[in-house]
Amino acid sequence: MIRKPIETNHAPLPVGAFSQAIIANGWLYVSGQLPLHPITGKLIEGGTLEQTKQALQNALAIIEAAGLTVDDVIKVTIFLHDMDSYSKIDKLYREYFNHPYPARSLVPMGDLVRGGEVEIEMIAVYPSQLS
Repeated sequence: MIRKPIETNHAPLPVGAFSQAIIANGWLYVSGQLPLHPITGKLIEGGTLEQTKQALQNALAIIEAAGLTVDDVIKVTIFLHDMDSYSKIDKLYREYFNHPYPARSLVPMGDLVRGGEVEIEMIAVYPSQLS
């Protein structure tokens, strides 16, 4: 199996030994994206909603760098520190994704890297793999 890394400067560089994303067999696996500014690498301030928006934008920038769109996303995993924010995050999520929505998991977390409130990972598939 050939694995091809994806890297873009429109999302923060990895903070550890991992790629922003990997393409394998027509599938794109986007590593968990923190709410970091893509240029400065600093944590976005403003609470869970603003951080979720930034993490989504980071993940979708990687999706686009791989030549895909939001409509090619089939699975989203959200790691969330404050479960009381779920309804606000769900409303924001609907601004980015259309029906039929991707499959989604929500994982309650304790402390996240760099003190973030949220981390988001995605899986997308190239349309040619669906036929």
